[in-house]
Amino acid sequence: MENQQGDASQSDRALINAELQTEQAKAQVEIAKIQERIQSGWQKVIAEASDKLERYSTQKASGERRYTTTLTIGILLFLIIITGTLAVLTWKGLVSGESLLFFLGTLAGSVLMLVAERIKSQR
Repeated sequence: MENQQGDASQSDRALINAELQTEQAKAQVEIAKIQERIQSGWQKVIAEASDKLERYSTQKASGERRYTTTLTIGILLFLIIITGTLAVLTWKGLVSGESLLFFLGTLAGSVLMLVAERIKSQR
């Protein structure tokens, strides 16, 4: 009888071991699924964040270009008006030709610096 109880307890232990191994395998599968979900979740978060950053930088660059272009046009119009006024005053003899030449030299230097800065900013 003791032999039968020993056999029964060993078969119970073997059955319990088999069930534990099955449950452990199921748990490992669940762990793998959870890890995969976490990894894909992070990939989605990173992808969305990079897309938003790219859109923001594109919009920012576009806004800066618009601002720079508007500012450049405004400055050039202002300088054209002043140059025209100074040319008319020189033509009428109210301002000396030396003043006009000095202003044109200063204007040429300013325009060259403006062009150089735009070239540097576009690189």
